[in-house]
Amino acid sequence: EVKSPEVTIEACRFSFDPIDHELNFLPNVLFDRKINSPYNYENKSEEEKCLRCGSSFYITIEKALNGWNSLPERIKTNLGYTHIAQGKLNSEDGFMNEPSKNGHFTFYESDGADLKLTFMLIKQL
Repeated sequence: EVKSPEVTIEACRFSFDPIDHELNFLPNVLFDRKINSPYNYENKSEEEKCLRCGSSFYITIEKALNGWNSLPERIKTNLGYTHIAQGKLNSEDGFMNEPSKNGHFTFYESDGADLKLTFMLIKQL
């Protein structure tokens, strides 16, 4: 289930420097195409496929760092992210699913939202 954030929330995500880098804030499916890393949709549930249409975020910087540090080195290299960005999301920005136990959630950005204006790079990976 996805819904708009009921209040403005702080969120973090893996990013590139500068914050307005063309790959920041892309939905996962578009990001994968841009970095030439196709996602295998075969044998995936409708929910798993749907999650690829949003962007990955975390509820805290600690959760984002844990997420990054849990990735295998080859995936980190393939993704290429250099920083963690932090900013605010609100109901006008889009919709999100419920954060998982590890603090990850998928965010579906609304037309007209411009997250690079409300996010800033806060930590180098």
